[in-house]
Amino acid sequence: AGLAAGAIGTDTGGSVRIPAAWNGLVGLKTTAGRLPLGGTVPLSPTFDTVGPLARDVADAAALFALLEGREARPVEPSMLGRASLWLPGGIAWEGVEPQIANALEAAIRRLVKAGVRIVEHPLPELDEIHALAWDPKGSRLVAEAYAQWGGMLAENEAMIYRPVFERVMAGEKLSAGDIIRTDLKRKEIAARYLAATAGVDAVIMPTVAIAPPPIAELEPGGEPYGRANRMALRNTTIGNQLGLCAITLPCGRDDNGLPIGLMLQSPPHTEEKLLSLAHAVELVLH
Repeated sequence: AGLAAGAIGTDTGGSVRIPAAWNGLVGLKTTAGRLPLGGTVPLSPTFDTVGPLARDVADAAALFALLEGREARPVEPSMLGRASLWLPGGIAWEGVEPQIANALEAAIRRLVKAGVRIVEHPLPELDEIHALAWDPKGSRLVAEAYAQWGGMLAENEAMIYRPVFERVMAGEKLSAGDIIRTDLKRKEIAARYLAATAGVDAVIMPTVAIAPPPIAELEPGGEPYGRANRMALRNTTIGNQLGLCAITLPCGRDDNGLPIGLMLQSPPHTEEKLLSLAHAVELVLH
């Protein structure tokens, strides 16, 4: 709507990047712990992060610097002729709507033309971390959400959207052993992911696999809501679970005029390099 130069959001599983992608904006998911959480409403302190939403990478970089207490300086685009991106298959592309896939493929072709090296190879750690993140037997996110909000939800059950109520209250049944088991597995997967991708600048994938669904389809809850929720969060949650930083950029629109997002994710605490890379990608795509 052009009402502001930027906005601040929190991203626990994608809540900066998903609205940014669906509104044609840039959204930066910062590394957990990089920016203070003071003043935010907690969901899962382990995964909660603060990040900017803005109209372009330069504004996102400036807002990120200010949030960190630094002077905002112009972001310099990296040299795309020296850049390399990992293009995985697997879970990141399953069920991606055709127009979103086409937009990503067109963007990748333009990046290759600009000199970017694309490493097209499976990355099984993405599938593993996805399965772990949605495992109801040991989700730290759900356990922490229940610890924060379970009491309030139990007292106000009728006021809470039923799918959200059920997801949070599931944390009541989790044991410490379940959570520790998934913590250890998550760290092991993250270590393998970082080792596998050490030779590239970032991993590239669709930010969201689907266009935003009509609200009327989701209001009753049930399977339509469950599927849309899983598909919306699927790719973005990967970065939270692996402890990465990530950014979404606009890369086109579908036939209904709805924006499509392209996501780059890089190792923890590489936000400055990621912003430089994203700025260079933005210049090619726009």
